[in-house]
Amino acid sequence: MNKPEFPVSLLDAAADERVAVVPGSARWMRSTVPGVDRMPLDPAGDESGRFTGFLRFARGSRLPEREPTAGEEMLVLAGHLSDERGRHRAGTYLRNPPGSSPALHSPSGCTLFVKLGQ
Repeated sequence: MNKPEFPVSLLDAAADERVAVVPGSARWMRSTVPGVDRMPLDPAGDESGRFTGFLRFARGSRLPEREPTAGEEMLVLAGHLSDERGRHRAGTYLRNPPGSSPALHSPSGCTLFVKLGQ
């Protein structure tokens, strides 16, 4: 059996190494906001202000207006996400420029792929 050329475990990888996250190997974690869980994919995320991963909003949960970010990109994977621009369904891509910090909420619940501070 050949040894993979990149780390299999995200937690064992340095930020400059190639990584493959196998389905089932990353786990949901509670965030500091009730009703919003996160699944980080970037091992350097917490230290650098960046985040790459998934957010899961429970029905009726919200992220209040936050500190301005260094920019963020989101892809709604399931459910509906709402902000001051309206309601965004699965398949919608959202980009917020550096310095923005929209309040996000999900009356029905949703799952997002998110990149912050890229």
